[in-house]
Amino acid sequence: GAMENWGMVNYREAYLLYDPANTNLPNKITIATIMAHELGHKWFGNLVTCFWWSNLWLNESFASFFEYFAAHWADPKLELADQFVVDYVHSALNADASPSATPMNWEEVENNPSITSHFSTTSYAKGASVLRTLEHFVGPRTFRNALRHYLRDNAYGIGTPQLMYRAFEKAINEDHTFLNDFPDVNFEAVFDSWIQNRGSPVVSVDRNVNTGGIVVKQERYQLSGVRPTQTWQIPLSWTEQKHLDFSSTKPKFLLNTSEAALASEEGDNFVIFNIQQSGLYRVKYDDNNWRALSSYLNSNNREQIHKLNRAQIVNDVLYFIRSNDINLELGFHVIDFLRSETDYYVCTCSYST
Repeated sequence: GAMENWGMVNYREAYLLYDPANTNLPNKITIATIMAHELGHKWFGNLVTCFWWSNLWLNESFASFFEYFAAHWADPKLELADQFVVDYVHSALNADASPSATPMNWEEVENNPSITSHFSTTSYAKGASVLRTLEHFVGPRTFRNALRHYLRDNAYGIGTPQLMYRAFEKAINEDHTFLNDFPDVNFEAVFDSWIQNRGSPVVSVDRNVNTGGIVVKQERYQLSGVRPTQTWQIPLSWTEQKHLDFSSTKPKFLLNTSEAALASEEGDNFVIFNIQQSGLYRVKYDDNNWRALSSYLNSNNREQIHKLNRAQIVNDVLYFIRSNDINLELGFHVIDFLRSETDYYVCTCSYST
């Protein structure tokens, strides 16, 4: 539909011309996102070009990220920051559920067929979703500063993952707040775990109602039910029923091992992980937590849970049913609230999953 070039971007007329009197909303969104995507390439792709096609995400992931968020900043009424979750995060998780999923940094790209196949959900939707995960981890200001360092330091040259890591580390070292929260973080290892690993993780949450203790485990999620042993460095955010707060997506813990222990208040109440689905991972709860969540979702308090987390729960449960990760009866009871749901993002997940 369009192609970026130095000094001039080529568009099909249908993806450029907007008439308020005749252009419907879906076409308006298409025009806005395609324009933002191609303009993003002026910096990510033209000013700094990926070293080789195996690093295609250095071009396409950033253009796909700004495709939504630059357009959102231009016209917040389009709600593209929220639309990103049901469009790109969920499509990335869907693609990664396959055993044939490729990594973002795919070293096997060697010839024309493999180059063409790397122009895929992995390089676009997954890459952009990983960038959103990292933005919520380090914070918007540090994220933007890292991109400034990357573009200024490598302008009119090539880009590599290592140069991107270096830019983020430079920005992080300038952010004392982040270093206070995560003083021992190895950001290269964090970033590398997302671009080198195939697939995406599922985080299992097992909470002891008597002590409040939580055990979290990570595995690669596959729709087949097979769980290859892989480890990501996952920024975890969560909230508890007694103090529901979906306003802050700032992670509280970095899960960089296969299993870890966390603490919460004791009592028979639920927890919700991955606030506003800011991270690229699925969440599987123990049966007690699912039941408590189900009761709350099917009550008049449903909308106290953020719409993107309700959408996340629907998407995860429907996948867990297919992969036998949740009891069929319990799974359908959790999403029974859909018969009363009216939010677009939540309802979209019920028929697009």
